[in-house]
Formats: sequence, C-alpha cells, structure tokens
Amino acid sequence: MGLKIRQLRMRRGFSLKELADLSDLSISYLNEIEKGKKYPKVEKLASLALGLGVDLGDLVSFKTGRNLHPLLKFLEGDLVSKMPLELFGLSESDVVDLMGNAPEKFASFVLTVLQISRSFDMKLEDIYNAALRSFIEANDNYFPELEKMAKIKRNDWNFTQESISYEDMSSLIKKQYLYEIDENTLAANSLLEETKVLVKRSELPKIFLNSKLETGQKTFYLTKEIGHRLLGLGNLEKSLGALLDDYKASYLAGAILLEEKMFSKDLKNFFSNSQFDQNLFLSLIDKYQVSSELMFHRLTQVLPSHFKVNELFFLGITTKVDEVEHFTMNKELHLSQLHSPHGQRMNESYCRRWVAIKSLQQLKNQLSKGLNNNCLLGQISIVEDGQQYFSISLAKKSNTEENTFQSLTIGFLVNEELKSVIKFLDDPILSRISIGQTCERCPKENCEDRVVPACIYQKKIEKNQKEKALSELIN
Repeated sequence: MGLKIRQLRMRRGFSLKELADLSDLSISYLNEIEKGKKYPKVEKLASLALGLGVDLGDLVSFKTGRNLHPLLKFLEGDLVSKMPLELFGLSESDVVDLMGNAPEKFASFVLTVLQISRSFDMKLEDIYNAALRSFIEANDNYFPELEKMAKIKRNDWNFTQESISYEDMSSLIKKQYLYEIDENTLAANSLLEETKVLVKRSELPKIFLNSKLETGQKTFYLTKEIGHRLLGLGNLEKSLGALLDDYKASYLAGAILLEEKMFSKDLKNFFSNSQFDQNLFLSLIDKYQVSSELMFHRLTQVLPSHFKVNELFFLGITTKVDEVEHFTMNKELHLSQLHSPHGQRMNESYCRRWVAIKSLQQLKNQLSKGLNNNCLLGQISIVEDGQQYFSISLAKKSNTEENTFQSLTIGFLVNEELKSVIKFLDDPILSRISIGQTCERCPKENCEDRVVPACIYQKKIEKNQKEKALSELIN
C-alpha cells in the first residue's frame, strides 16, 4: 500500500505536503503510510483516493503495475521473511523506505539480481551463505562475548589443561546434558555414510557421529552441540538466522578447544622462528588434539585480534582423486579486503601455481608412492598487481567422502605488520612464485602449468586494440 501510494503521488508530481493538503491528512501521517508503518482506515483511504484522482477500489486492490511486481515478490519471498534484518541494523520498514525512494528503479534492480541468480543457478542457501560470510568479515571474525563464555565454561568444567580430549567431552555431554552417542549408524548406512554428524534434540537427546571421522573432528562436533545448548540454540530451519546460530555454536566450540591465550602463545613461538618449521605447525594440531579444519579456522579468529594481522584469506578446496585437475572452492573468507586469489569463476581453470592446488597435486604424488597421507606447503605468492602473500596450505584425504582430497589454505598479505610478526618470511625454503587467477585470464607466456589457453586475456587485448583503432580513425 505504501509503495503504491508513493508511486501514484510521484507520477502526479505531488509533494508530500500537496497530497496531504488534498487528502486532509497530516504530512507525518502520510509519510508513515508510505513507509509501510501505518495502514489507514477506510475513510482516510477514500480521501487519499480522491486526492490522487483514482478509484478507491483500484487503490485498495492487490493489483500493481508490472514495474512493482518484482518488489512484491521480493517482500513476500523467503529471503525477507527469514532474513534477520536486525543483524544489519535494519527493520522491514527500513527496507520498504529504501524501496520507496525510487520503487521502479529498485524493482529493476531486484529483477536484475533475480535474473543473475537464475543464470548462475544460485539458491536461497547461497544468498544466506554470502550474507553470513559478509557478517563474519565485517566483524573481523572475532566475537569477544563468545571468547569470554568459552573461558568461563572451561573454568566451570575444570579444564585447565591446554588440550581437551574426546573422552573429556563425551563424558561431559553424557553426564551433564544426558546425550546418547551413536558412532555406528551413519557409517553403516550407504545413504548416510558421507554424513559427518546428525543430532536428535528431544527429551532423550542423541548425537550420531560418523565412525570415519578423526578423533579431533568428533570432539569438535560434541563441543559444538554443547555450544548450541549453552547459547540456547536449536533452530533447524533453513534460514540465515539458523546459519548464524550454527556458526556461533561452531565459534564457541573452537574457542573452548583452542583457548585463545594458550593458542596465541604457541603461535607466537611458531612465528618467531627464523625458519619455516612445517613439523612445528603440524605438532600444534596434535598438541591440542583438534582437527586441521578447526586449527585453520581458529587462525582466522585469533590472528586479527591477538597479532593485529587482519589482511588475510582462508580457502577450502576439494577435488576427486581421479579428477585431480577439477577443483571446487567450497569455503572462502576474506578479512579487511577481497584478496587474490579469490572467487570461483564459472567454467574457468584455477592457476595451478596456487599453493592450495599445489598441495593437492603433491599429496596425490605422495600417496601414489605410499608416502604421508597429508601435505603441508608454505609459499610466497606474487599476484598480478605485485602484492605478495605468504600462504600455508595443508592437503589431506577426506575421511568421510570417498576418493576425495581437500586442502585448507590461509594466506596473509605481506606488509610491514606481517613482517613484524612472522620472522621466517625470508627463509629460502619458502618458494616465491608468480601466480594468476585463472589460466583463461593469465598473460604469462610459455607457462608450464597452463592447462587451457588465455582466451579471456586475448579477447581483452583484441578489444583494446579495436578501441584504439576506432579512436585513431575518429580523431
């Protein structure tokens, strides 16, 4: 109603005061109507219809012009109804007010976004994931209230040691929260054998853990479920709110298992060495009895807050053993800015010089020779704009997904702040390699790692040449 009245008023060229005078309404009341905060009574609607020169029936009908249809679909859709707008300091009336400033233009924008999402087969979950990632990045992936809660609970449970074992958490969740733990059902079911965890929250709660999981992964999922209990969460519906709740529980679990002061002290020791010590880095995973995934995620939380290193990115990439040339980026986080490498372009080939991919390729070679089942690499990557990144990448075989490799990579922009924290950046063991984004966009000639021609780069060159020729012809 508010959008419709505003649209009619704008079309007739009336100011708020002019329509208010014609309708015998106050300016403030009319403004509230247009913002969707008030719904006028029938006599007020009749006065508005008279002032706007339309029939009352047309004004109150649900029919709108074609140019407002996308807005109505947007307002009535799942995205608005399930989006916790308060997370971004907004209310529904704020959204309506934003639309009301130029409803036709906003409708065109919404329609454009919808068309793009259909073209790229984007689902509602993709939008939720992007919104959650934006929220995390805006907070530098650090939440003091959850860190404080983690310290309190460790004290309450008398966990003063650095590492918390699976036995510690399984005993806690059974005795204090009365959970039953089932480690057999998931792996035994052919349809569920790749499912890592399943939780039944009822009077007799039960948590199903896949027996293929590493011990550290099992410990994390038990701690995360306790996190849901501590935070009073239990939202299972698919929404941004549910994703945020789940992330908070994950964050709290990480803060409990890798207590920030203890972990920061060990990181300081690792970074203060003059040499890049792979074994020392890997030993931290064993010391805290956590999964490598949790270790890398925790790095993105602790480094900005304790070391003032916030120019960083995190990537999670998977590939099939028999299709090692095809990669999927399924996890991505960028703090401070959008770093390179980033994003997954449709039907393009990642630069094989990325350490995230090199670690996967090296892992495949190791396994073919019967060597270690994980591979840790460090590299200084020089990107196209000349910036340098120090990256650590750990590749390993997936526990639950058959014939699948995954790599976890954290990268830091090399600047003065990083140099003051990490003392081994000049270590010769760290190879220095120029990387591109994808082969299709890379200008490097005679590249041994190229898997497809630089077709997009060549088209860009041809376009520039054509524009130059046209300019010379005209001028």
